Amino acid sequence: MTVLTICVAEMKDGAVKLPVREVGNGKRTLWVNDQHTAFFEVQGDGRVKLVKKPK
Repeated sequence: MTVLTICVAEMKDGAVKLPVREVGNGKRTLWVNDQHTAFFEVQGDGRVKLVKKPK
């Protein structure tokens, strides 16, 4: 099993902000700082979908 570490920023109101970066073509992914990178696509409704599993 591969464990992915995702750094999140906790806001003052207790909400969690995920690090999201643009990857082109209007697509966004979660920023995962690891050699086993998994790509997540941020859907229009804010949900996150796993696009590519880590190797």
